[in-house]
Order: sequence, then C-alpha cells, then structure tokens
Amino acid sequence: CVDLNAAGLASTASRIVAAGGIAPLTLCIDMGDEMAVKDIGPQAVARFGRVDILVNIAGIRDYDSVVDASEEQWDRLLGTNLKGYAWACKHLLPVMEAHGRGSVVNISSVFGVAKARAEMPIYDVTKGGVVSLTRSLAIAHGPAIRVNALCPGFVITEYHLARAQESGLTEDEYRAQATSGDT
Repeated sequence: CVDLNAAGLASTASRIVAAGGIAPLTLCIDMGDEMAVKDIGPQAVARFGRVDILVNIAGIRDYDSVVDASEEQWDRLLGTNLKGYAWACKHLLPVMEAHGRGSVVNISSVFGVAKARAEMPIYDVTKGGVVSLTRSLAIAHGPAIRVNALCPGFVITEYHLARAQESGLTEDEYRAQATSGDT
C-alpha cells in the first residue's frame, strides 16, 4: 500500500488486517516522484517474493477551470494522477515480467472517457490520459501482463462526505444531492 497520506495509509493497512488479510507493506511516498516510486518493486519483492498485481488508484483533484489553473496545479495533478501511474508501471512491470505474468489495474473515471464537466477539467484530462496509457501498456506487455482500466462513475467517498460537511450538508442531504446529479 502506497500513499502520501500517512494516516490514510495506516487506516487502510488496519482495515486489511481486520478483514483477515496479511499486514501489507506500507510506503508513504509521493507517486509523482519517480525516484521514490522506483523502490516499491524491490521492497515488495523483499517482503512477498514477487509482485502479481499493481492497482494504480492514486488521485487528487482541483476545481479550477483551464483558464484559471496555474502551471503548478497542472504539474501536481499530472504528476500524481497520470505520471504516478506511469512510474509505477515503469518500475513494476519488469518485476512482473521476471515472473512471466501479472496484472495491472488502472483506476480512471467515466469523466475521462464519456462525460464532460466544467468544474474539474484538469482531473478529467488526467483520467483520459490513464485510459490511453492503459491501452498502450496492454499492447506492449500483453498477453503475459494484463493491463486494464476501470472507469467508475461518481463514487461517494470519505473525501466527498468531508467536503459536504464543510459546506453545511448532512450525509443524507449530500447523498440525495449526489444521486440527483447535482454534484
């Protein structure tokens, strides 16, 4: 498990163990930092003997329009949401190929392929890039390595509930608003 948020990382590890899983290797790193990402494979192999599956799910958001966004905002989102996936694949695909098989699951979004919205254009661009990256990797590394993208629609997470609370909505109010399509 890799995350920049140490508390979230600890919570995820605890949930895995509570559900009966083995204690995961946890690394608190920035997925946009290639030099940090390159060490994931060797550490995972040292702990588990090999890497069978890579799930790229890191993602951050920004709500500025293309007209208002700064270069720093673009760099931050591209670094985590797209380059982070590329760095993980760059450094973990060879580890999987050394064992002759593996699977990569890249979490994208319906907003990267089928829907458009004005309020999160940079995020949506990165998720479209994830779909394209997935296609390229599938062609380059299949059939030994399966590479797929999942493109979920809107999912209410703890992040969304915290934002709702900050804006004065109860969880029930937010859920009602989210399922009506007004988010």
